[in-house]
Amino acid sequence: MFQRMMVNGKEYVPSAEIAAQFGYTSDYVSRLAREGKIVAANINRKWFIQEQSLKDFSALAESEKEERSIHLKQQRKIERLMHVQEIQKHKKKEKMHIHIALTQSLAVVLCGFFAGLLGWVASGSNLGVQDLAYGTQQASEQIIESLVSGSQFLASFSGWSVATVIER
Repeated sequence: MFQRMMVNGKEYVPSAEIAAQFGYTSDYVSRLAREGKIVAANINRKWFIQEQSLKDFSALAESEKEERSIHLKQQRKIERLMHVQEIQKHKKKEKMHIHIALTQSLAVVLCGFFAGLLGWVASGSNLGVQDLAYGTQQASEQIIESLVSGSQFLASFSGWSVATVIER
């Protein structure tokens, strides 16, 4: 094994020895030396590394790693928030569709109910088909108007009676 060397008043350590100290492989340390990322000397095809240079490189690499980690955490947080917003938007649309379907179903049921009520009233009185058609049309228009205007749905019908539906 090589000994430590002094070159220009600075101590250099064999790459294999210093690599073990820092938890690197000797190939990696040699590559850093070839690329000029650390201060090193190549003597008889063996790399000798200045220890402080590798310490500085290691500290810089660690700080860059921390910065990357922080940046990635921020990106992931933003992506999660955007994903949650997309899910909430989708749920809102889904909820809106359910409300529309329920409202439409209720309107159909009410129209059928009032048409049946008109028929029942008509069977006990002398109402003609035109009177029933007119009453059904009026009931449908009032239901639609209350749905479109956004008013309290059931409150729109509080003043209804069979007489108001079939009156002309």
